Amino acid sequence: AGAVIVGRTNVPAFSTRYFTDNALHGRTLNPWAPDRTPGGSSGGAAAAVAAGIGAIGHGNDRAGSVRYPAYACGVYGLRPSVGLVPEYNPSTREERGISSQIMQVQGPLARTMGDVRLGLDALALRDPRDPWWVPAPAAGAPVKGPIAVAMLSSLPDTAIDPAVAEAVQRAGSMLDNAGYR
Repeated sequence: AGAVIVGRTNVPAFSTRYFTDNALHGRTLNPWAPDRTPGGSSGGAAAAVAAGIGAIGHGNDRAGSVRYPAYACGVYGLRPSVGLVPEYNPSTREERGISSQIMQVQGPLARTMGDVRLGLDALALRDPRDPWWVPAPAAGAPVKGPIAVAMLSSLPDTAIDPAVAEAVQRAGSMLDNAGYR
């Protein structure tokens, strides 16, 4: 897809932890707060993207391994639907187990949604060796007319923190400026 591979990032042993630490490469630090985890199992990719080492990182997700590191490091992460990204791996001698085939996916991490989209477009390219791959358009048909959005700034008998109310108002203004009604 024309990308320049910068390097590899760290993962926990067997990619099965919610923190990124292993005996071979040690602990991965969260670039925003070294005393906090960058998440796992794709914590190395999320930390590298957050630190500006690369624009797009690659992670795999079975139980939050793209989503949690994205949250922990303040970047965007996307867990695509099963079948959108081909999973064929020529380095294995046998087919992946059925649980991996129906649960695990590969996904991008990035600092902007535009880069997430770019990463997903590259990851989702067809590979005829993967029978589970499903062609799916990245975008649907354009929506006609303005899109209506409902916004609640208060709820009966519920206290709302002023910072939350202000954030909701800002989000509403942004949607209004983008053409939503």
